[in-house]
Amino acid sequence: MKISYRILFINFFVVVLIIGSASFAFYSIMYNVLTSLQSKYLLKSSHDFILAYNETFQKTEDDFTQLSRSELFSKERLKSTSIDFILEQDSKNANFYSRSVAKEGVNLSPKVSSLEEFIGDNPSAVIKSHTFQDGASVYYGRLLTDDFLNSIAQKINAQVATITGNSTLQVSNQSSNQKYIYFLNKAYNNLSRREKFDIYTEDSDQADIITTLCSISSNINEFIPTRKI
Repeated sequence: MKISYRILFINFFVVVLIIGSASFAFYSIMYNVLTSLQSKYLLKSSHDFILAYNETFQKTEDDFTQLSRSELFSKERLKSTSIDFILEQDSKNANFYSRSVAKEGVNLSPKVSSLEEFIGDNPSAVIKSHTFQDGASVYYGRLLTDDFLNSIAQKINAQVATITGNSTLQVSNQSSNQKYIYFLNKAYNNLSRREKFDIYTEDSDQADIITTLCSISSNINEFIPTRKI
């Protein structure tokens, strides 16, 4: 009887081991399949992001061209555009602005101030420039607000984070995604050394996310479209 029990125990152990191994293999295969599918979706979202971003700021450029020179610093006229701020370059020092107008939410010094200070006070500002025929130059643009990021995220079916100064500045749907800031910074540090549109995945107890990097020419360094696995 003792020998029979021993054989039964060994057989049972072997069966459990095989079932456990099969379950692990199944999980690994499914995880890889899901990651591959999400990678394809994310790359599509990245291209959609670039289109949506360019469309948004093409509208801002179009709004600026429709302003007459006399309307540039009218607060009332500014309200009807997608432009958040306009700064007139100082004629004596190109690094300063001498006149300005802005919508609510833009941090603007009431005195003559430097562009560097303006960017420091408004790190989410995307700035464009225009030079008139007489040589006068102005800077204009808009802030990347939470509403802007949420709108873009909805359009591209992926979450978005903005990166500046090598760290995450903003995330879409902040209440849900704030907890992923550490992983987004980690993703950026990895992706910034790799080829354009490479994929980074994070599989941990705290987060299962997949990210890529989109570089936009502005004072905002990069955008990271992100999907959960």
